Amino acid sequence: MYKKDLFRKNISIFKKMKRKMVMNYKNNFYKNHKLIY
Repeated sequence: MYKKDLFRKNISIFKKMKRKMVMNYKNNFYKNHKLIY
C-alpha cells in the first residue's frame, strides 16, 4: 500500500519533469531556428 503510493508519487514527479524537459527542448529548438533564419 505505502510502496504503491510512493511509486505513484514518483510517476507524477517524473511526468512533471518530463513535461518541463519537453518545454525546454521546444523553447531551445525555436530559439535556434530563429537564429538560423
